[in-house]
Order: sequence, then C-alpha cells, then structure tokens
Amino acid sequence: MNWWTRLISGNPASLQRDAAAAADKAWLKAGDYSGMFQSLTMPVTVYVCGSHDILREKFKAIHKTVVPDAVGEEYFWASAGSTIESARVELWIVAKRTNAGWGIINKWAGGHGLMRLIDLGVRLVTGKRFGDAGNTDKPEYFE
Repeated sequence: MNWWTRLISGNPASLQRDAAAAADKAWLKAGDYSGMFQSLTMPVTVYVCGSHDILREKFKAIHKTVVPDAVGEEYFWASAGSTIESARVELWIVAKRTNAGWGIINKWAGGHGLMRLIDLGVRLVTGKRFGDAGNTDKPEYFE
C-alpha cells in the first residue's frame, strides 16, 4: 500500500497520530530555541462554534459585516489599538463532536489563530515582528 492510499484510508485516530508525528518531525527541524521570554496580557475572546454557518451568523450579528466566504476552521479578528491593553482580539473556532462524543477543534487551525494572536501581542509590546501564521507552510519561511 503506497503512502497516499494509507493516508486516505485511515481512521481519524490513526490519521491524527500520523499528522502529529509529521508535525513533531517538522518542529524538530524548524530552527533553534532562543533566550526569548515575553509576557503578553491582552483581552481575548474565543468563540467556539458548532459549524461554519454558526460562525458566519454570530460574527455578522456582532460585527455587522461578514467573514470571507473561504473561512476555514478558524477566523482571527483584531481591532488593535496602539498598545496591547487597547487591543481587542477575537479567535473564532469551528468545533466538531467526535463519534465518541468529545468536542474537538482542528489543532492546525487553532494553532494558526494562536500564532496570529502571539504575533500581534509581541509586535504591540516590543515593536518587533514575531511570526507570520499565513506563511508557516512555505519552505522559505524556515530557510
């Protein structure tokens, strides 16, 4: 069985294990640790939505505007002031219920939103750019 057949034929638990193993390998080769220590205290609201339709409906009700049609499993919204204390940040996450009855979010999507949150916080506190969540799947981001 080739890798593609194995990839598309696995059950959710085995697919999650394989994805986690691949993510761990990528993380080990991603770069070096640093001496950074930064505390980020900022107001954040996390909305956990049971579907994309709920995310769209509630976002529109709160913000009086719509999210992009291509919204994925998370949506990051921020109204950043000039300081971390004045920033208003929202992380909208789409959740599912597993066959075993547990709630679950897409870890990649949640991590993507968290990286955007950290990047914004670090930039507001230090004035330096931390990372770019939209580019972390591109090889040149690491080279």
